[in-house]
Amino acid sequence: MKFFYGRQSTNQQQFSEELQLNEVEMKFGNMDKIFFDKGISGGAPIEKRPALLECLEEIKKGDTIYIYSFSRIARDTFLHLFIEKQCAVKGVTIISASEEGANGSSPEKILMRTLMGAFAEYERQVIKSRIRAAKATMRKNGQFQGGKRQFGFQIVDGKMLEDEAEQMAIDQMIAWKKEGSTIKDVTNRLNALLIPSATGGKWHYETTRRVLNRVA
Repeated sequence: MKFFYGRQSTNQQQFSEELQLNEVEMKFGNMDKIFFDKGISGGAPIEKRPALLECLEEIKKGDTIYIYSFSRIARDTFLHLFIEKQCAVKGVTIISASEEGANGSSPEKILMRTLMGAFAEYERQVIKSRIRAAKATMRKNGQFQGGKRQFGFQIVDGKMLEDEAEQMAIDQMIAWKKEGSTIKDVTNRLNALLIPSATGGKWHYETTRRVLNRVA
């Protein structure tokens, strides 16, 4: 049987299910079964990739898994090698539509795919490092990074500006903690004084803990 497996880590159109499947079927004909993991990083562990697990469970000797590129299987070298090994044990072949020169079971082809997996993993780590560096620069410049607003700041024109009242509340939280109050005690005091959290609602243990961990 002919199995198609695809993966898309974000909503980027260039890696959509339709694009990947069309590319594969243009070269290899219609697929018998289709498996696709959407919103899953190439570095995610195999247990977090339900479509891939289902595909590996169903394949049998003589089947072929067709993919758009080897990076769709995994961007982690060890995971890539593990999946290839599982397929080889079952007598299943993996064929890439965009890297036909790397298809095959010869030692040279296996080495090429291993190197491709290593470069894909390196690229993933570089991207993560760039994102961390960009976020650090944004924090340094007081720029909002998206997500939930941090207690103690207001977002004005994309900038994080200190909120005087909330900063005073943080100072009070720190003082209570230094006096020996537990996080539960601090939470109860904030709610008793009707001090709203960043969302405007009541305080909860985890909310208080996160704020204190951030400012400690």
